[in-house]
This record gives sequence, structure tokens and C-alpha cells, in this order.
Amino acid sequence: GKVTGYIEVLNDKNAKTDDAKTSMSLTRSPDPKGVSNFMGSASNIPFMPGGFDAEIENVLRLSDVDISTDENFEEEAYLRLNGKLCRLSGILLSF
Repeated sequence: GKVTGYIEVLNDKNAKTDDAKTSMSLTRSPDPKGVSNFMGSASNIPFMPGGFDAEIENVLRLSDVDISTDENFEEEAYLRLNGKLCRLSGILLSF
């Protein structure tokens, strides 16, 4: 069907109790301490979610693969990673 109209309804039953830490609503009041958290912290260390270490090991292991059979020609071109991990595709560098 088609939307023929809409009615806006103000739902402020939780407006008194919602704050920036407990609500995702756009109508909530801003966090007064949010300004101090804007720049981050020295303890915010980047991490890698579990399960990605195996994938990185596979990429590093496959980067040394040298397939030289004629029947796997397409796979050989796909798996040849020399230089692919160190430059952007489509960027030509001339020195």
C-alpha cells in the first residue's frame, strides 16, 4: 500500500530518566562530560577481534606462494601477491 499521511506524536515518558549514557534517542540531553572524552585516551589501544590472526597468517603464508603450472594459470595470477600489498592499484609511480 501507499502511505497516505502520518501523525507526529511526542513520546516524552522517558525524557526525564534518559541521559546520554542510557539512551540512543536524538531527543536526549547531551552528555556534559562528553567534551572531555572527545579526544580519546592514551589507553585506547587498537585491537584485532578474535579470529583474524589466522587470516593474517594465511595472507602472509600465501604471499610467498609461487605456482608455476599451466593448468592453474588464472589462479597463479590471482595468488601472485608480489607488490599487491604495498601499493595502491591504479597508481603509477615513476621515479
